[in-house]
Amino acid sequence: MSLKERHTTWILLRGLARQAGHWGRFKELFEKSVSPQPVLTIDLPGAGEFFEETSPANISGIMQFVRGQAILKSEPGSKLNLVAVSLGAMVAMQWLKERPGDLASAVLVNSSERSQSAIFERLRWQIWPKLLGLPFASSVKRREELILALVSNDQKARDELLAEWVRLAELQPVGTLSLLNQLKAAALFQGLSEPVDVPVLVVRSLGDRFVDPACSERLAKQWDWPLISHSWGGHDLAIDDPEWLVEQIKVWSQSLHNAQS
Repeated sequence: MSLKERHTTWILLRGLARQAGHWGRFKELFEKSVSPQPVLTIDLPGAGEFFEETSPANISGIMQFVRGQAILKSEPGSKLNLVAVSLGAMVAMQWLKERPGDLASAVLVNSSERSQSAIFERLRWQIWPKLLGLPFASSVKRREELILALVSNDQKARDELLAEWVRLAELQPVGTLSLLNQLKAAALFQGLSEPVDVPVLVVRSLGDRFVDPACSERLAKQWDWPLISHSWGGHDLAIDDPEWLVEQIKVWSQSLHNAQS
């Protein structure tokens, strides 16, 4: 029985200070190609629809919040498939660690954890001055331009998305305390301590200028998870090449079906 045929729900989880609206075309493409029903885009506490909440300062607390929303919004008894980016993928790993029975599968995109990678790899030292300058940007538009430049390697995508990202930032701004708490949670996050019986796919962008792609390689190697690499995409692969990412997840989910047949 395949992931499409089973009674499952696909959930998309975003990263640091991002929300459901930042998925761009990826969500629509994913629903057409992979999921037989609408996917859930659950925002982390402190972002998106929960921007008035304060984010916990640890990944476990963020995960418990997201899990509660998943249980509330998905059909009772359904297994959950996660597609998670960056900080969202840390939440997914914590979910695998604490509540693996909830999950049918997980896709981890451009993420890391502290036991396998150094701080200057998990947040590449070359971008630290740019990150520190974000609070002092002259306008919301300028700040979002700088963020897009950090996470995307596709100038056309950046130009097309800027106005929408500015709108989201003005409509549902992430509070300073939530941002700091998310940063602290990410910095302290330590991944799995033992294997889990849940299929996991690791995806990395070789052009990632935010997180060293070696972090994903180490995750995959440690737990013998399959690893797929995109040759040029940036940290936000879902906006740089959404078609490619959807196709990789589709092929992988079909391979799980074939293995189970």
